[in-house]
Amino acid sequence: MIGYAGMNNTLREREPPVRANKTMQKKTWEERGLQYAGELAVQNFKGLIQILRWNVEHDIIFYRTPSKLVPWHSQFDITDLPQYGELQTVAEQCGDIVRQNNMRLTFHPSHWCKLASKSNDTVERSLTTIENHAVWFDLMGLDHSQYYSVNVHIGGHYGDKKKTAERLLDNISELSTNAKSHLVLENDDKDGLWSALELVQYFGDEIPITFDYHHHKFTTDGLTYKEAFEKCAD
Repeated sequence: MIGYAGMNNTLREREPPVRANKTMQKKTWEERGLQYAGELAVQNFKGLIQILRWNVEHDIIFYRTPSKLVPWHSQFDITDLPQYGELQTVAEQCGDIVRQNNMRLTFHPSHWCKLASKSNDTVERSLTTIENHAVWFDLMGLDHSQYYSVNVHIGGHYGDKKKTAERLLDNISELSTNAKSHLVLENDDKDGLWSALELVQYFGDEIPITFDYHHHKFTTDGLTYKEAFEKCAD
């Protein structure tokens, strides 16, 4: 399976550029609000249509979608957007392309999305962003399934991995059934953090694990790439 993450440089270099991650600064959000957020969201989903079609033309059926499809979504309910009807129509076209071509579509929220943080504010913002990504899958009419995943790192052990694991599971229990159906965990990219083996041991019975081949070199736990992959696959 061939795929890539986020930016399509070929389409980005066209005139006008094709993107699915247009956003705005806080000052612009405060000045232009829902109207402009809706305009950008529609543009982003239209850009996503072009990216998905390009992917199909080039036999690419695995795509990690940018996580800025709906700018400032943490500040509003998506149905409040003035362009919600148009947005829904465009998003459904994306979903049609994905389903018709058996495409794997995933999201990977930003590094600050830490569901096991000791900060209540960080956890609340993280839960919100997971929920919003699940809403985008719903807009596209895609199944509640890890096949369409929201992929996150734990990103820290905070001095005690066992307590961190317990905190993560407690926080995940606050997610809606829909959001939980998309959630997967990925091995971390820093030495001493969460390895693939640890994720399987601590969470494998409850949450699917993504094996990142490139990250495995940071914390192998003595496993080869093949051994770690097979444990995650199981």
